[in-house]
Amino acid sequence: MRARAQPVLLPLGIFVVLGLPAGSLGVAWPHMRTSFGAPLAGLGLLLTLATLGFLLSTAWTGALSDRLGLPTLIAVMSAIAALGLLLLAVATQWWMALLAALMIGMGSGPSDAALNAFVAIHHGVRLLGWLHASWALGAALGPQVIVGAEAVFGSWRPAYLVMAAAFFVAAALAIWRRAEFRAGGLPAAVAAGEQEPTHRRVGDHAGVVALLASLFFLYVGVETASGQWPYSELTTARGVSGAAAGLGVSLYWSALAGGRIALGVFGNRIGVRGLLDLSVGTAAVGAVGFWLAPPLVSTLVALPLIGLALAPIFPLFTVVTKELIGAGATTRAIGYQTAVGIAGGALVPAGIGLLLQSLGPLTLGPALSATAGGFAAAHLLSRRFLRPPRA
Repeated sequence: MRARAQPVLLPLGIFVVLGLPAGSLGVAWPHMRTSFGAPLAGLGLLLTLATLGFLLSTAWTGALSDRLGLPTLIAVMSAIAALGLLLLAVATQWWMALLAALMIGMGSGPSDAALNAFVAIHHGVRLLGWLHASWALGAALGPQVIVGAEAVFGSWRPAYLVMAAAFFVAAALAIWRRAEFRAGGLPAAVAAGEQEPTHRRVGDHAGVVALLASLFFLYVGVETASGQWPYSELTTARGVSGAAAGLGVSLYWSALAGGRIALGVFGNRIGVRGLLDLSVGTAAVGAVGFWLAPPLVSTLVALPLIGLALAPIFPLFTVVTKELIGAGATTRAIGYQTAVGIAGGALVPAGIGLLLQSLGPLTLGPALSATAGGFAAAHLLSRRFLRPPRA
C-alpha cells in the first residue's frame, strides 16, 4: 500500500501550490487596487491576462509534455509562475501587475492540465477528487496568507513572496522526485512515441471535446466569480465586515476542498452522471441563495454551499472525458478543455466586474445566479450527447 500511495503525494502537493494564487486574489484586490490606483473592474483585467497566459501555454500541454517530459514541464512552468509572483510582490505600477498576471497564468496552466491527465489515466476518480481537493485547500489557504500578511506587515506584498517561494519549491521537487511521475507508467502507444494516432483520435471526437469544453467554460466561470467577487460586494454594499467576508471566502474554498475530499473517499461508490446532476443543480440554488438571503447567511451559508456543490464537477468532467474518448487522447483533450475553461474563469468574472462597476456591487447576486442557471441549463441539454460508447 505504501509503495502504491507514494507516487501520488507530489501531484497533490503541487496542486496545493497551484491553488494559492487563485484563492488569494479576490481578498488581496481591495488593497492591491489602492496600491496601483486601479479601477474596480481591474480585477477582471488581471484575471483576463492570467487566462491569456494560461490559454497560450495550456493548449500546448500535450506537445510540451511529449517533448520535455512531465517532471521538466512542471519544473519549468512552476519557475515561470514563481517569477510572476515575485514581480507582482515588487510591482510599483499597474502595467507590472498585469505582466505578472500573464506570467502566473502561463506558468500554472500546463502543470494543471498535465497532472489532471496523468491522474485520470493512471489513478481514476477517487484520486482526482483528492487532487482537486488539494487545489481547493491551497485556494482556501490563499486568503489567510493575505490576511496574515496584512496583519503582520500591513501590506499584501509579502504574501506573494511566500507564494513565489512555494512555486520554486514545487519546481525543485518536480526534478528531484521525477521518478514519482513514472511510477504510474504510460499508455503503450504514448510510451512508444506514437503521437499521430493520438491527434487523429482527438479529431475523431472533436464534437464531444468541444461540448465538454463549453461546459468547462461555464463551470470555471461560476467557480472563479464565486471566489473572487463576493468579498468586494459583501464589504462595500452589504455591510459585512472584512473579517467576516474573508471568513466566508475561506469557507467557500474550504467547502470546495471538503467536497473533493469526500469525492476522494467515496468516489467509487457514487454514479458519475447522477452526482454531476446534483452538483450543478445545487450550485444554481446556492447562487440564488447568495443573492436573496440576508448578508450573513449569504456569507457564511450560501457561499460555502456553492463551493460544496461545485467541488466534484471538474474531476467528474475529467473522468467523463476519458470515458468518452479513451486514455490515448485524454492529455490533449484535457489540455484544450482546461484552456477553454480558464477562459471562462477570466471572461465571466471580467464581465461581472464591468456590471458591478456600471450598475453597482449589488449586481453580483443576479449576475451569479444567471451564470449558474445558464450552466445548469447547458448541462441538462448536453446529457443526451455525452454518452460513453457501447462496448
